[in-house]
Order: sequence, then structure tokens, then C-alpha cells
Amino acid sequence: MAGVDAEAVRRMTGALFIERGLRSPGSTRFWGLLVLAAVIASAGVVGDSTATARGAGRPRHA
Repeated sequence: MAGVDAEAVRRMTGALFIERGLRSPGSTRFWGLLVLAAVIASAGVVGDSTATARGAGRPRHA
């Protein structure tokens, strides 16, 4: 088995741990989508729509 060098560990660590500022584009997008999902889920609960409430929390990846 091939050994793992320090560069590979650094690359893997960088891919696994996301450390961004609160105002970074990725962080802002995450919080915006989280609020939108909460609004949609709340509307589903108020409207007694199980499918809407469940679907609000399931993001689709393009």
C-alpha cells in the first residue's frame, strides 16, 4: 500500500474542513437557503402539506 505524504494530508484536510468567514459568498448562500427552506417548511406545516414540509429540507444537487 502506498504511503500518505504530508501534501496529501493537507489537501484532504482542506477538502474536508470548510472554514469560511460569516460574510463569504458560500456562507451567505448557505444561510439564505437555510432561511428559505425554513419558510417553505413552515408554510407546509401551516398548510397541512406533509410533502411540502418534508421536501423543504431535501436539497437537490445539480
